[in-house]
Amino acid sequence: MKRPIVIDTDTGSDDAVALVLALRDPAVEVLAITTVAGNVGVEQATQNALMTIDYAERETPPVYQGCAKPLYHPHISAEGVHGEDGMGDLGTLVPSARLPEKEHAVDALIALGRRGGVELLALGPLTNVALAMMKDPEAMRGYTRITLMGGAYTKGNTGHLAEFNLWEDAEAADYVFTFGVPITMVTIEACRDEAKLTRDDCDRIKAAGSRCGAFCVDCNRTLYEASARYGEPYFTLPDAAAAAVLLRPDLVAEQFDSYTRIECQSELAYGATVNDRRPRDRVEFVSKKSTFPPFNCRVVHRLKAAEFKEWMIALIA
Repeated sequence: MKRPIVIDTDTGSDDAVALVLALRDPAVEVLAITTVAGNVGVEQATQNALMTIDYAERETPPVYQGCAKPLYHPHISAEGVHGEDGMGDLGTLVPSARLPEKEHAVDALIALGRRGGVELLALGPLTNVALAMMKDPEAMRGYTRITLMGGAYTKGNTGHLAEFNLWEDAEAADYVFTFGVPITMVTIEACRDEAKLTRDDCDRIKAAGSRCGAFCVDCNRTLYEASARYGEPYFTLPDAAAAAVLLRPDLVAEQFDSYTRIECQSELAYGATVNDRRPRDRVEFVSKKSTFPPFNCRVVHRLKAAEFKEWMIALIA
């Protein structure tokens, strides 16, 4: 029996690869995809999700459009990283003829949560998820776990401590982390170093002759070209790393349990993940607290890089 999952995404180029992996993995069923503003505006994210489904050439789950801005702040995109369309500004990708559903993503998340026994893969800012939890907490507790791409363990990509997804809507993220559904957080470090896609990896994917594989490489063009200006070209796939942790947990190399919160007040550290790893069964003498809150998060910060890339390339190419 396939594992049922729902994917919430701000579909940029690395999200697209994660969507392809989930849609092509025979062990899971993607019940729905919900979209949120993040890398690009929510309408563009929706169109990108629909297009990615076409290129994946597998399932065709419904797509629900969601929130156009964070809870309390204006939307700030990452178009400088992923291109104005979020997909490398290629001009050659074929738009989907399919349309999103009329129901709002928040209501779709609630309805799917009522099923029970569903996992959620969150690849963008957590605005949709937080609002769904506020609107119908009982239904949202039907999700057995949230695996998300977000946070930085040692070094951010949007400030020295913050990672973009959680920085984009830190208030929503902190609400989700304190809600009570178990969380696996795959940090930005998990896709770096040996897990990045090099020129040789890209050549290997393109040589396979797969339309889907070519799509996964080409839509990350802006990332590839940006790194080439500073040395050897490559690109990282943080959302694919999060998908790997959900789909293939045996690919995890390093992780730890934590009580994790998201900084929402500090100007210097807005969006940073604060991971309290102290043992829960004792109180340090310098603390004024008699007890610590229980761990709410499993933090994954390194993958088995070679195995991760082999698995990913096999699915997309």
